[in-house]
Amino acid sequence: MKNMRLVPEKLTEDNFAVFGEVVSIQSKQSKTINNGFADKYADIASLDTSEDQGQTSVHIFVAKSRQFPLHISMLEKHPFFSQTFIPRHSSPFIVVVAPPEENPSIEKLKAFITNGEQGISYSRGVWHFPLISMNDNSQFIVIDRKHNEETDTIEQCKEVSLDNISVMLEMSIASRTVEGFILDPGALQFRLRAHVQCAVWPEAREESVGEIPVSTRDDDVAGLELGLNFGNH
Repeated sequence: MKNMRLVPEKLTEDNFAVFGEVVSIQSKQSKTINNGFADKYADIASLDTSEDQGQTSVHIFVAKSRQFPLHISMLEKHPFFSQTFIPRHSSPFIVVVAPPEENPSIEKLKAFITNGEQGISYSRGVWHFPLISMNDNSQFIVIDRKHNEETDTIEQCKEVSLDNISVMLEMSIASRTVEGFILDPGALQFRLRAHVQCAVWPEAREESVGEIPVSTRDDDVAGLELGLNFGNH
């Protein structure tokens, strides 16, 4: 059996374009509405849910945290509609994807991590691993095609098992390896659940994280840039 190590990279509009859209207001233009009390960022993602007279449906998923390294044992795709995930609170999550082909190309498998504010929208037919949350009880707004069990004739979801290859998703920040961390949106801190292997980085600085000091810098992550603001140093 072949082995494959998958490390997530920072999610951007460019590197995710093959798989869908990044749902974010970053670099987007807004229009002021409601007598100046709100800014509207319109059409930041396209929904593809009308196949066979389909209707758009909005759900809330409450996700459990994953443990790392994570075995990517299967992939799934929705052949006839898009699927959008938007975190309800600041919470990074990971997506593992392969291009929309008849069967998944393992050599094209990619992993991305959001900055806590971004959502994603899978294009129809994109292979993906189910939701990978960093936090327990994280809530996600999910938008896709409404499934009517009595009348639907289209295939809702296709799954394949990855039997001939062992794919392990690992968390790696430059020369540091973090196995299982939680982002606390309220305190904007990392809580480490396992161990951290630290190396000296140029221009690094120390921040106190709970009782564990962790070296940080502004361009964290291959950029596992989680959008944390530790203030001016």
